[in-house]
Amino acid sequence: MNKHHVLRVFIVKNTHSFALVVPSFIHSCFARSFCWKLRSANPDGAAVFAHPTGNGWVYVSNSEVKKGGGGVGAIQFDANGDVIDYKMILTNTSLNCSGGRTPWNTWVSCEENKEDGQIWETHPFGAKVPRKTVLGGSGGNYEAMATDNRDPMNPQFFVTNDREDGEVRRFTPSSAVVHDAINGTADYWSILSTPGILEYLVLNPSEDSTGINTFSWTTDLKTGKKSASKYFPYCEGIDFLDGTLYFVSKTLKEIFILDLDGGTYRKDRTKTKKFTGQPDGINFLGDNGLLYLTEEDYVPGVYGRDLNGNMFTILEGRMHGREPSGLAFSPDNLHMYVAFLTGGILFDITREDGLPFDGKTLNIRHHAT
Repeated sequence: MNKHHVLRVFIVKNTHSFALVVPSFIHSCFARSFCWKLRSANPDGAAVFAHPTGNGWVYVSNSEVKKGGGGVGAIQFDANGDVIDYKMILTNTSLNCSGGRTPWNTWVSCEENKEDGQIWETHPFGAKVPRKTVLGGSGGNYEAMATDNRDPMNPQFFVTNDREDGEVRRFTPSSAVVHDAINGTADYWSILSTPGILEYLVLNPSEDSTGINTFSWTTDLKTGKKSASKYFPYCEGIDFLDGTLYFVSKTLKEIFILDLDGGTYRKDRTKTKKFTGQPDGINFLGDNGLLYLTEEDYVPGVYGRDLNGNMFTILEGRMHGREPSGLAFSPDNLHMYVAFLTGGILFDITREDGLPFDGKTLNIRHHAT
């Protein structure tokens, strides 16, 4: 493997959130990168949003800091991938862990802050004032959100709660509000801030020879918490893809895979041919079947795995902090972004051959225990 030593410096307008760029070392034969040292502490869950004009994009990143020091920052890039601005789009919140994007291109940020934890909706370009959603209810250690938008008239939102009895929530918004938003008589911004139907996951493991595990949803929070404590404690990452809901229990080191239409589920250990070590985020690629993942147990960094099980290294973080986070791609898939939470480092990785990574993030991250 070749080593590429790249040094770039950026001046960001009207902000003190970036320090002088330090060299980055890439252990890969096909990629190079540059990075920023972030002064804003503990970057965590993130996503990329294209600018409405098509001229560039923004990388939004949570800040997992206590006592009102957290929030969400937004790094704006031009069409060439150069940084042109940085600003906070959510402030005065605490321990903003991960989150999720909505179908109408806003960023939902989850506070992992016990009884004070709430879930906020933010506009990636700061066009709207952040709003507390109804997803968080009376508070919790909220981790991440996923959306099933196969039927735009009936979207559903799923949230994990990182506690021993942390329930998995399903929110179905008011059909009237969704209808009005789609038809242009109301704002999409109202969908997650208007009361709807809030339900909690209940797993029913097979007790017969069929081996078929089923699940259901209940409006009783205590029942949901009892099921979580028994079968899926301390849930973190969650995501939806092709009719399937994925979420992770960090203490059990298991991935739960729910067929939302069939009402059945299965589970896999994280240390399998699909998930090696402690993945903090994974990225499935297109037709070539490649998989990108972040690793925090062995050597923190970003790794790739092909269909034959061959592993390759993109970035290793031996000197940049323990926990990789915020794996995301630019709209043209030419840039891969990954941060290091404990070191405050954000990397921008591109391929030397100029080809895209062609990936989409599946946010089933979890922390080492």
